[in-house]
Amino acid sequence: MWRSRSLSGYAPAAVLFVVLIAAWQALLPVFRIPDIIVPPPSRIVAVILDPAINWPYHVGVTAFEALAGFFCAVILGVGLAIGIVMSRRLERLLMPYVLLAQIVPKMAFAPIFFLILGYNLTPSIVITFLVCFFPMVIDTAAGLSSVDPQMRDLLRSLQASRWDILRKAELPASLPYVFSGLKVSSTLAVVGAIVAEFVSAKAGLGYLVLNAQLTFNSPLVFSAATYLVFLGAAFYGVIVVVERASMPWARGRVRR
Repeated sequence: MWRSRSLSGYAPAAVLFVVLIAAWQALLPVFRIPDIIVPPPSRIVAVILDPAINWPYHVGVTAFEALAGFFCAVILGVGLAIGIVMSRRLERLLMPYVLLAQIVPKMAFAPIFFLILGYNLTPSIVITFLVCFFPMVIDTAAGLSSVDPQMRDLLRSLQASRWDILRKAELPASLPYVFSGLKVSSTLAVVGAIVAEFVSAKAGLGYLVLNAQLTFNSPLVFSAATYLVFLGAAFYGVIVVVERASMPWARGRVRR
């Protein structure tokens, strides 16, 4: 029942999507917009289903880059957040560099990564990692710090060690923050992979977009962008499912 109510809440958005697509298809001939600028949805769908384009391969390359960078950011980001919460000295040492890595534009240094690491998938994974890393560190650290101080004092009075406090109080309390960072990073992972592919790539959805722009193939651009949207939505949806399975007590009060 809960799932039915949750899905029914998206019905207006689905109806609006159908209306917008129908209006897009109908208004292009009225305003005489050529396909080379904005193709109709029917043309985009035909390119999406075109067997001559190896869509599974290109989607797989982008998905691998995004997932690899995302998982590295999750593991290292959560680990660093735990470290800086437990050690103020470590926080003062590393947080300026974490902030600097976030402020520096990734696109500016992407060519350098390719020159250093080679023209393969590794630079794309590194760029995706840098894009996803900051939200994971900040959100996880905020969650670990959100524990009521009285809870910490209670556990200390029961002779709990620092690791016991982390395991029994701080980590459970940080779950909503961690999943918030996961949802942000899951969408940014696709962005990071595409940014890297725009610089230099031999495959992937960003590679298709870049080549389609050079040949003025707008239907291919829109088709690749459609796959990117579905890829990002799939990543986000998996995180939401895992969140609801991990925190069943929050179903009634978490809104999306």
